[in-house]
Amino acid sequence: MPVISEITRLRFSELSPEHIRAFFAGALILGALYCFLGYRFVRFTIGMTGFLLAGGMAAILAGLITEGQIISMAISGCIGGIAGAMALFFLYKAGLFCVGALGCAVAAHMALAGRPDDWIPSAIVAASVFGGLAALVFERGVTILATAAVGAWLVCYGTLSVLAAGQNFYWTPHTMLILLTAWLALAATGAATQFATGSTDR
Repeated sequence: MPVISEITRLRFSELSPEHIRAFFAGALILGALYCFLGYRFVRFTIGMTGFLLAGGMAAILAGLITEGQIISMAISGCIGGIAGAMALFFLYKAGLFCVGALGCAVAAHMALAGRPDDWIPSAIVAASVFGGLAALVFERGVTILATAAVGAWLVCYGTLSVLAAGQNFYWTPHTMLILLTAWLALAATGAATQFATGSTDR
């Protein structure tokens, strides 16, 4: 019982480097699936997008309410994620919109990272709306580009987080340039791979 009590009181900020590495190792695997197989398994991609968006928001909200208690965040994230995944899985067009929106939001974030301008958040929101609408019109092309962008982002940030866990890591312009270059290269490779594969599970 004392062990269970200790776990329930564990906060996100108190996670060990090993826990953080394990979490982001999972992000690496998911990112690779998005990047290279996103449109081939488009139903899975849409469901996972709903899980990430709804689950992430639920976990963040729970973290704010409980001051970062990891168990509350995990339970809320799972419940919210399952609800989001089921919703987008059965609402195909809404799922496509969310995939396109997420992809363009990631691309805008990477392109504008490091800029202090006040209009940056508005630009990212506008880009995400444009991406969502474009995915409804140009389903295959935009979905491939969006999933490649999101997958490459997960892989790059996941790799960096695994390597930097438990260390005194600081963002520098040089680090950002390396990250941007790696993201562009991986996203381009993933998109090219997906364009070469025509079939989907739809």
